[in-house]
Amino acid sequence: MRRLRNPGLDEPSAVVGNLLQGEEHARETLAVWPAEDLQTDEVTVFAAGFSGESEVYRAPDPDSPDRYRNYTLRKTLMLEHETPGDLSDWDSRPFPVTRRQWILR
Repeated sequence: MRRLRNPGLDEPSAVVGNLLQGEEHARETLAVWPAEDLQTDEVTVFAAGFSGESEVYRAPDPDSPDRYRNYTLRKTLMLEHETPGDLSDWDSRPFPVTRRQWILR
């Protein structure tokens, strides 16, 4: 986080609770995870919990006593990022968002 030199960047543990609308309530944090393959063309990030919307999906399940199983699908924001070339040369620049879509997942 120090490397990004962004004074408005919050620790991830501090960005919890209710999401409030409006620019004055904007929060910024950072998610980091290990990348095993640095030769990739796209990264997809899924984020849920923004709206609380969900839907129950009933699917066949031969192992269930009634032959069906319920799955809860949550409204999820899907962000696809273009990552052309070798990521080891990318430094700390943000990846451009090429697709932003709400899905049930």
